[in-house]
Amino acid sequence: MNKLLLFVMVTVCSIAAAQNADSILGKQFYRADKKAIVTFYRQTDSTYCARTTWLKEPNDKNGKPRTDKYNPSQQLRQRPLIGMNVMYDLTYHQGIYSGIAYHPAHGLTCKVDLQLTREGNLKIVGYKWGLRKSEIWQNALNKIE
Repeated sequence: MNKLLLFVMVTVCSIAAAQNADSILGKQFYRADKKAIVTFYRQTDSTYCARTTWLKEPNDKNGKPRTDKYNPSQQLRQRPLIGMNVMYDLTYHQGIYSGIAYHPAHGLTCKVDLQLTREGNLKIVGYKWGLRKSEIWQNALNKIE
C-alpha cells in the first residue's frame, strides 16, 4: 500500500510541476518600454522561448520592416524583429524560468530569470558583466497605464 501511495504522490507532483511550468505558454507581455509584445511558447526540447509578436513601430522610416540591425553577426542583421526569438533556452525550476535573453536594440545577450507575479505580470532579472537589472513586463491582456 505504501508503494502505491508513493507512486500516486509522485505522479500528482509531476503533473502539478508540468502545469506550473506550462503556465507561461501563450502568455503575451509588453516590454517595459511598451514598444513591443513578446509571446511565450515551448520548443520541442521542452525549453521555453519568447518571440516578438508586435511592435509599436513595426516599420523603419523607409516603410520597411524593422530588422535586427545591431546584431553582432553581420549575417543576422537583416532578419525581421517581428517573429524573432528574444528569449530562449528557458528552463523551469520552482517557479522561476532561467535562460538567455537577447536585446535587439543593443545587440546583446544576457542570462535571465523570469517569474510570473500574482498580478499576472512578468518579473525579469537580467545578468551581464556582474551587473543585475530587473523589470516588470505587463501582461498584454491588462490595460496599459
